[in-house]
Amino acid sequence: MIKYFLLALKSNRLIALSKEDKLQGRFQRIDSLDWSDTPIYGWVKAMDILVVLHRQTFKNKDGSEGYTI
Repeated sequence: MIKYFLLALKSNRLIALSKEDKLQGRFQRIDSLDWSDTPIYGWVKAMDILVVLHRQTFKNKDGSEGYTI
C-alpha cells in the first residue's frame, strides 16, 4: 500500500541519494542539493522509507522569493 504525505523539511536535514549511501552513512544537507524541476529521491536520515523531495518556489507580495522543500 502506498501512502502520501506532504510536509516541509528544514534545509539542514540530511539525505542519502542512494540506498548504498544510506547504508554507508553518507548523507548531505538538503540545502546543498542541485535543485531543478525534477524531484529528488532519497532517504532522509532517521527515516527508513524512500522519500520524494520537490522544491517549491513562490513570490511574496513584496516581490521577494521564498521556497519550501
